[in-house]
Amino acid sequence: MQNTIPNLVGWIRQEGTEINYPIVKGDDNSYYLTHDALGKTSYSGAIFMDSLNNKFWKDDNTVLYGHNMKNSSMFGMLKHYLSDKSYIKKHPEFIIYTEDSAKIYGIVSVYSMKYGNDQYKMAFNTQEEYKDFLETAKKRSEYDTGFDYDENCPCITLTTCYSSGSKGIKTMLVLQEK
Repeated sequence: MQNTIPNLVGWIRQEGTEINYPIVKGDDNSYYLTHDALGKTSYSGAIFMDSLNNKFWKDDNTVLYGHNMKNSSMFGMLKHYLSDKSYIKKHPEFIIYTEDSAKIYGIVSVYSMKYGNDQYKMAFNTQEEYKDFLETAKKRSEYDTGFDYDENCPCITLTTCYSSGSKGIKTMLVLQEK
């Protein structure tokens, strides 16, 4: 992956949707809420990795944020996973490119909840603690996604605001490599 974008750590794409964006990582989690991947002021911001995550994708749980835009750009498409349970049949996976790989990820869990919960935890002290995290995510799912978790595989959590009228509620998708 050619690094012509400052702070580039990857790229996320989903066939048949608007999701086809660089993933950037800043020093805090506020900058890319109001700046695009090139650092220009932008209402839609950028898709970005949590500032506490390892930029080389080495954490148990890598958290990616993006705005829920009404025009379905950024992570605006994620809301369809909650409003239309058949949406997952059309869009069951994401592709994430990093400097040294391209991996296909299936959706383990789809749910919404208040911000500030354990889904933003990135590292776990034991394998059992990580397994509990994945089991909890699976139990929270609004429906069976058809893809089960692997306790030996790291995960990625995609997160966006649920809607403009639901302060503090986030849409969450937990992904693992297929």
